Amino acid sequence: MEDIITRLSRTQPHCAQWMRNLTNDPLGLAFQFGVVDKWRRAHASDVDALYVRLFEEIAVWVARTGRHLPIPTKEEFAVTVKLYLPMVLGVSWQRLRNLPPPPSLEEVRARLKRSR
Repeated sequence: MEDIITRLSRTQPHCAQWMRNLTNDPLGLAFQFGVVDKWRRAHASDVDALYVRLFEEIAVWVARTGRHLPIPTKEEFAVTVKLYLPMVLGVSWQRLRNLPPPPSLEEVRARLKRSR
């Protein structure tokens, strides 16, 4: 599991920040994104085949460490597969949800000065 997450963070350096904004379980999500990142080309982003790979990778990790990892449902994993491309492209959550962009640091400073 560690090698999958390391590969993901090496190829997508913004991934950690992106996932922190998405979930309270960044390790589980990182593992799911890592499986998608590692196997998407071999399985042409087929959710069923990637879900089987996710089970295999989790089984290997559980056998090696003895710790358990919550397994998402196939529907939850399908959402992760759909979110993989926006994560790779670094699309912000505000843009995905059609929300206004967050204020820049300069805008925040200007607001603070005006409020004083």
